[in-house]
Amino acid sequence: MKFVKTMLCRKHRGAALILSMIFILIFSALAVSIASLSDTNVQIADNQHKANGAKACAESGLEIIRLWLNNVSIPGDTAPSQIFTQVAERFGFAVGGISGITTSYDTSSVIVPNVTLDFDKRPGF
Repeated sequence: MKFVKTMLCRKHRGAALILSMIFILIFSALAVSIASLSDTNVQIADNQHKANGAKACAESGLEIIRLWLNNVSIPGDTAPSQIFTQVAERFGFAVGGISGITTSYDTSSVIVPNVTLDFDKRPGF
């Protein structure tokens, strides 16, 4: 009887080591996948932050142009062919002498030049 118990113990010797190695492999794979998922989420959040900043800058520029155009007044007796000319000329006065903004115009539109915003040097970003 003693011989049978000894044979059974020898037969299962090392099973705990094999099971523990399997569990270590499973937990290692889970840790790697969670780390990869976390990195992806950080990249998504960073992209969303940059997109929101770009949208805020665009909306800010639109609101500035609307503010400046509210200060433009055109006389009522202006000929329809001269409306864009009047808007372009009076826009410079409405801006209040901000340097680097000179408008141009053609027969169908008033062109305001691009204004470069240094997004990376703003505080808080």
